[in-house]
Amino acid sequence: MDFRAKIFLGSSFLKALLFNKRSPLLVSWFITERCNLSCLHCSAGRTKSPELSTGQVMDIIDSLKNLGTRLIKFTGGEPLLREDMVDIMNHTHSRGLAVFLSTNGILFPEKIDKINKLDGVTLSLDGPEEVHDRIRGRGSYEKTIEAIKTAKDKRIPISISATLNSLDLESVNHLLDCGKKFDSKVYFQPATKTILYGKEMNPISPDVDGYRRAVLLLMDLKKRKNSIGNSMAGLKHLYNWPNKTQINCMAGKIIVRIDSGGNIFPCPRFAKEENPPNILKKGLKCCFEGLTSPNCRDCWCSAFVEINMISKLNVSSIADALQYNSLHHSSAP
Repeated sequence: MDFRAKIFLGSSFLKALLFNKRSPLLVSWFITERCNLSCLHCSAGRTKSPELSTGQVMDIIDSLKNLGTRLIKFTGGEPLLREDMVDIMNHTHSRGLAVFLSTNGILFPEKIDKINKLDGVTLSLDGPEEVHDRIRGRGSYEKTIEAIKTAKDKRIPISISATLNSLDLESVNHLLDCGKKFDSKVYFQPATKTILYGKEMNPISPDVDGYRRAVLLLMDLKKRKNSIGNSMAGLKHLYNWPNKTQINCMAGKIIVRIDSGGNIFPCPRFAKEENPPNILKKGLKCCFEGLTSPNCRDCWCSAFVEINMISKLNVSSIADALQYNSLHHSSAP
């Protein structure tokens, strides 16, 4: 994202805060549930879900633009499994919106040259090769590193998403070394008690004491290592996991989640609720205006935590956002 685009996004964000204006400024779009990996802590790819057609996706992008959206991050599943994904991202860019991608990296090197503009890419990394491959599948570490190198060569801003789990609590320094090597920020968050996008228990959710020791280490390293993407305020909030903790929630106000079938939610945490509003049936404006901001006190996604901290005008979070990409980083949800 160039400087002018950052200023435009930042000013839109500030106006929404100052004038309490509701607008789907930041959109996280779960564009497909299909995935080419079977990660231990995620249910993506295990069930078949409907997908919007290319034309339906394009129409929603146009409607989002008209409703005030400034940034769309495509996630999944693995977004690049959609044959039309390059066309979708190019259309998003043509509408003047910032385009971000969350990917496991496997298909990234072969697709990137066809994408007109990519403002940032998020790739998940869970530690050294033996740890990462145990979580995500043999050979996945090598593919992720290849994708990171490709993005760096193309001068695409990179953020690394690291999920603190029972297998990688000792890998913090390795992950930060990778961030430094590839000039990327590393964002940390907990592997929650239930699997991503599902209700089953997460087999690699960390023990609380070990997790908190890792976060305390990050808080200490934050003072002298600049590859940690989380702000100090964000880390202090994440330390409280799994205890419910109040946060100034912007979900449903300036943040929305769209799933592969066109359903809309305040944030990914509510993406499994029954009978959600559907854009195809009710229209985007009606669906968005019907959303309410949740009060779950259970927010642990690093991207949403940072945005929520910025909305409280937290100094450390604002400073980190100005330095890097807190407004548009999103881990894979």
